[in-house]
Amino acid sequence: MYVKATNNTVDAYPYSIEQLRVDNPSTSFPDGMSVEQLAEWDVHPVTIAADPNYDPLTHKIQQAAEPVLVDGAWVVSKTVVTLTAEEIQD
Repeated sequence: MYVKATNNTVDAYPYSIEQLRVDNPSTSFPDGMSVEQLAEWDVHPVTIAADPNYDPLTHKIQQAAEPVLVDGAWVVSKTVVTLTAEEIQD
């Protein structure tokens, strides 16, 4: 999974190499582009953060809608959210 980001701002997420080709029809891209080659087009790999510890009886995990830049890498974070009374009852 990739993000297209210009100046550390998300332009498109999720993004794919196929979309890069569609967005640039007059450019011939090699198969198996390196991270460095993709970065030249403002396309970067995204990592999904590991699940934090939580009690599934009282909490749930919520995944962020977009990645954020953390120490030079694009990461989709996850947070623990308290279940509502209705969710606990279900």
